[in-house]
Amino acid sequence: MVAIHPFRGAAGVWFGTRRAAVRAKLGRPTLSYRGLAWMDQLSDRYADKGIVFGYADAGTVDHIELSAPAHAEVDGVSLRDASSSTVLARLARIGLEVREVHGLWEVPVWGIALFVQGGRIGERPFDAVTAFAHGPAAEPSFFGTPTAKPAIATEIDPRGFGPVRLGMRRGNVRALLGEGMATALPGRDSVDLHFTANVAVTYDPADTARRICAMAEGVTVAGVGGAASVGRSYADCVEGLSRAGVRFEEREAEILLPDSGIRLRTSRAGDLSSPVSSVVVQRSPAF
Repeated sequence: MVAIHPFRGAAGVWFGTRRAAVRAKLGRPTLSYRGLAWMDQLSDRYADKGIVFGYADAGTVDHIELSAPAHAEVDGVSLRDASSSTVLARLARIGLEVREVHGLWEVPVWGIALFVQGGRIGERPFDAVTAFAHGPAAEPSFFGTPTAKPAIATEIDPRGFGPVRLGMRRGNVRALLGEGMATALPGRDSVDLHFTANVAVTYDPADTARRICAMAEGVTVAGVGGAASVGRSYADCVEGLSRAGVRFEEREAEILLPDSGIRLRTSRAGDLSSPVSSVVVQRSPAF
């Protein structure tokens, strides 16, 4: 069994541990990736251990996921069984609240969320359990479509994406980009995902846009032209930027354009064939 210590850590690694320290303890991960195109943070997967470490903006562990072959337990209570319904019954017997939120079964007092493939509880085990430093995320909220057609641009520049600019108020951005979903990972800033425009906007505590992430295929950077764009492979973008004479730096799963602070990001570190999944601009510090 692998112990989860509520709001402290799991598998012998504490929340707040730096990535370098995790790697010094466990070695190089099997894979480094972003779970979603709009997420900045990379996660490290150790497949042989069944452990994934997720990192916050500061590069420290803020969530840990356990799946087979790891068997998670909290306070001596096993979260692994042939039947997911049996696990829920076990938690109910000891008086723990469990709530279902969009296919996850959260146990707030332990700061964990249980996941089963297909989202249906029954005669199969939970596939994974995630422990969070700040508890599971709040339930997402959805917002509607304005009467105007969403303003969809093709280029991103140091100030923003089309009419959507850094520092813009949330209500103004929603009026431009239309329907979407507001969500936030525990301990992080709120994000609006605009489905039609294929754009994610992150807001600071004052509710002004501090980061804009464009994910539509073909979106490029102003002044770069077709040298690099969403949908092209990492390797093709590097070659295109080199030929165009654009200054850039290769970083883990991203290409940084230091003159503008704009980043072209991929989902898998070290995979040169992986396509650029998003282009990002944000307030200082941009990188």
